[in-house]
Amino acid sequence: MLAHIEAFIDFEADEVNDLDPMVFKNLHDKAHEVIARIQRYLKQGEVAEAIREGFKIAIVGPPNAGKSTLMNLLAKRRVSIVSEVPGTTRDLVSTNLNLFGHHVILTDTAGIRSKTTDSIEHQGIEMAKEELEKSHGILFVLDIVADLVK
Repeated sequence: MLAHIEAFIDFEADEVNDLDPMVFKNLHDKAHEVIARIQRYLKQGEVAEAIREGFKIAIVGPPNAGKSTLMNLLAKRRVSIVSEVPGTTRDLVSTNLNLFGHHVILTDTAGIRSKTTDSIEHQGIEMAKEELEKSHGILFVLDIVADLVK
């Protein structure tokens, strides 16, 4: 590829028009093959890093949906505070688990809702959204019983 590109640069403008158009198509196709190969290697590296460092799983959902309860059940111990008061979890609460033989970093997040007048809860919601973006996976929890009663 490099030889063809250097030849292209070295030719006079008239001589470039005499080059077989397939040369350019082949260069274009080969460049895309190289890009695809590099992207596969990078993706494999991300998976290897997740296996080595731990899969990041965020537990998200509205307030009082049962996120902290789920966290405690999966951790098999009390990690997060569970309360009937909406907005109890305001910070990120993380724990390391071994799930199905894999290292997992499970994070309980603040309940996400569209409106709150509490500035601390608002910060927790923003942190929850940021954690969502950084996670490899998401456990989205809904309280369907409460939703059905409404």
